[in-house]
Amino acid sequence: MTLAEYPLVLAPRYTAHVGSGIYVTVGLDVTPFKSAIVTVWRGNLIGTSANFGVTLEESSDQETWSVCTGTTPSTDPGANNEVLIDPTLDKQYFRIKMILNGANAGVTWFATGSLQSRKA
Repeated sequence: MTLAEYPLVLAPRYTAHVGSGIYVTVGLDVTPFKSAIVTVWRGNLIGTSANFGVTLEESSDQETWSVCTGTTPSTDPGANNEVLIDPTLDKQYFRIKMILNGANAGVTWFATGSLQSRKA
């Protein structure tokens, strides 16, 4: 039996951020889903000593966030490359956090994929 999959867009193609900071999406209620498959891509970083990292997070209350099971914090796919991340969803809410650091830092990136249903 194959479980149903639903499209997921956390950061649309192509999202750009300029300036060091922590950027997070709205927490999505993922109660009906058991896991996700997320592709993260980024272009070249601009700025001095710029660095980039994404973390998939989950929460029971949208106040306290923790790293999703099966993922690594601050994942960076590298310039003009993508990485596939496969988190297990154990809590009610799910989001992506992107951290961009460096003087005059900038990046273009996206994060898309699918959610896998708990039931067929």
